[in-house]
Amino acid sequence: MYAGLVVFVSAVALTSGTSYYYGVVPRHHVDYVFDLDRASGEEIDPGEPVIKEDLNFTWDWRTYFSESVFPQIDGYNISQECYDAWNAIYKAENNNKFWDSFGVVGSGLLDGNTYYLGSSQECANSKQPDYKVSSPFPDVSPRIVTYYGRKKTIYHAAFKMHLGFCAPVACTNNDMYEIIYNKYHHGPKRAPPYMGSVYGKSGIDYTPGFIIGIVIFSILTAVVISATVVEIGLDILIHYLVTKELQQNSLAAVYEPIQDKSLTQNGTVANEGNSGVPSDASIEQTGIKPHKPDLRKTMSAATRLAIMKKAPQLRYLLCFSFIGNIYKLLSTSEVKSGQLGCLNGIRVMSLGWVCLGHTYLFLLSVMDNPLYLLQDARSFFYQTILNATPSVDSFFVLSGLLVMYNTLKGLEAHDVYNAKFWAMFIIRRFIRLWPALILMILFTFSFYQIWGANYYTPQWHPGFLIDMCTGTKWMRTAFFMNDILWDDGNTCIGWTWYLSNDIKFFLISPIFIILIKKNEWVGRLAISALILSSSLVCIIMTAVENLPPASTGSPLDSNDRVLRQNYNTDPFWTNQLYYKPYSRFMSYGAGLIVGQIIYQHKKLDLKPMVITFLYVTSIIFAGFSIYGCYPSVQGHPMGPGATALYNGFFRLMWSIAVCILIVLCHYGYGWVINDMLSANFWVPFARVTYVAYLFHLFCVIGYLQGLEEPVHYTISNFTLLYTGMIVCVYFLSVPLSCFIEAPFIRLEKMIFGR
Repeated sequence: MYAGLVVFVSAVALTSGTSYYYGVVPRHHVDYVFDLDRASGEEIDPGEPVIKEDLNFTWDWRTYFSESVFPQIDGYNISQECYDAWNAIYKAENNNKFWDSFGVVGSGLLDGNTYYLGSSQECANSKQPDYKVSSPFPDVSPRIVTYYGRKKTIYHAAFKMHLGFCAPVACTNNDMYEIIYNKYHHGPKRAPPYMGSVYGKSGIDYTPGFIIGIVIFSILTAVVISATVVEIGLDILIHYLVTKELQQNSLAAVYEPIQDKSLTQNGTVANEGNSGVPSDASIEQTGIKPHKPDLRKTMSAATRLAIMKKAPQLRYLLCFSFIGNIYKLLSTSEVKSGQLGCLNGIRVMSLGWVCLGHTYLFLLSVMDNPLYLLQDARSFFYQTILNATPSVDSFFVLSGLLVMYNTLKGLEAHDVYNAKFWAMFIIRRFIRLWPALILMILFTFSFYQIWGANYYTPQWHPGFLIDMCTGTKWMRTAFFMNDILWDDGNTCIGWTWYLSNDIKFFLISPIFIILIKKNEWVGRLAISALILSSSLVCIIMTAVENLPPASTGSPLDSNDRVLRQNYNTDPFWTNQLYYKPYSRFMSYGAGLIVGQIIYQHKKLDLKPMVITFLYVTSIIFAGFSIYGCYPSVQGHPMGPGATALYNGFFRLMWSIAVCILIVLCHYGYGWVINDMLSANFWVPFARVTYVAYLFHLFCVIGYLQGLEEPVHYTISNFTLLYTGMIVCVYFLSVPLSCFIEAPFIRLEKMIFGR
């Protein structure tokens, strides 16, 4: 009943304290490979003694160093500094803390516990002033030395074995390699290890990306602070002037400026204010009425207009005001009820679902009981997490809907073949997406590297995300090409493949919009044809390559015995059905069609039977897309034809379910569902969804990188961890949006208009 577990045996050194950061002490992640001298993929009974025999070196790890290394160290080809350091430790009278910091294999190995990292804090604190040795007690430094073993089939998942040990700073990677090499060279039936890859830098690596990132963020911070100070000063000045006028009962000086309609500048001046200032368009329509209860607010707006006329350059600076941006993000006073309000709730819930899936996926790699989790993941309702990929399709639906709906509204004042309109259509899209994306890439090079240097623990090396953006790799992300040029495990901010898909769909959308304007049925047929082509490609690829259902390249894809025996779980092919544009257009196309329907039909009268049919269809389609591959997870794989059809249509079925829900809510048939999804509560979170999407995995990985010990999975632990993670993501995304997104959106609106 047990499937094959690929046991990778590794030894992971511990990290040191903060005194070794910033380039003072080298810290390395060195990968070695050794052969366990058993056939790859050989079936092993979990109770067979050979497991302990093959992993015997892990049980006496401390003994090996204290009793095996030092008696033979004279014969090792290591540097004199490393030799002296190890001898100083060995001869120290009080070296118990040093040895106690080593990881020792304990319970839970057959439940997937492959993390025995010891204590990095104890390692860092093992340098004590009371060591009575002739030479100073050497510094100890984190050395993460990973070994990869051949395949063993114990259970049904693949993991690396990690062991932590303390090592002197004086020992280089080559020194540590020599020590480990001698262990296996002299051991029984052990093939010698060979060098793998070396990660990790000496503290901060002052690359051009790091320097540019620090400079850009410093300038941006200075501008934001300056704009905020000016905003506060302007509010104080306006408050003083208005109070003075009210006290003197001389309101004419304040009312007079508002009569000059040139001050409004088409609704762009007053909107740049703060603290509930009404738009100049509303002031122009209502005028100044002394008897109104909000007289001070109206007078303040008028005074602001007068000041802006004398100093128009302030408008551009105030776009970067943190106070002004935070107010606009959190304000719900300008939200119009009934205008596609349900999209706010769908957007926020979809991102929460994305974060849920990513938290599960990344947490799986740092758990001490992953096999227990994988068994739990086979339950029916857990498929909501395991098959969370349609959450991204919800965003494609919303994107296509809004592009079609807003563009058709914009074309009411322009000719459909107006070249300037379409040029601005594309330019404004890139202006909105690029600033936040480029700044997040620079954030990876700069601040995330600082975070990694200060929170370097055995779980993740600090270059995990940074190395993926080095060289020209960041350009694939910056220019929205990382979906086509996908390099598994080596893609800068890899989760932005969604943006790369979306921008390509956006660039071809004018074709369908023009067809819709000329003949709506021709346009709908063209979109439908491409949707069916997208599904057909997925069907053919699944059938030809024998791919698993709803594949994401997740651990269950490559490690589950049933999936491996019945399907091709090669990540290269499974990723073709996940990241590529041809596998996702079906969702975007569904959104385009619904956007046109909502634009064309201001009102839609539906009979109760039709409403019931739509709700039932939506529930069935959504349920089947999420839970349709449940039999495969339970060990009863679908047939080749059923798998191909499922992969071809499950994303489309989810998209149709979302589209039906949007239509019913928009036309007044959503009732309590629409009330919930359209609540103003969602508005601030919906406004920062883009930044939250870019930032959420930095929170997840940053948390995991700071762990000294693996996480123990239980339902309560996972629930609390995810809850804290989603709160952290949105709590940090709001101020982050005020820095890297909101200012540029305001500038874009000011320059080009709404």
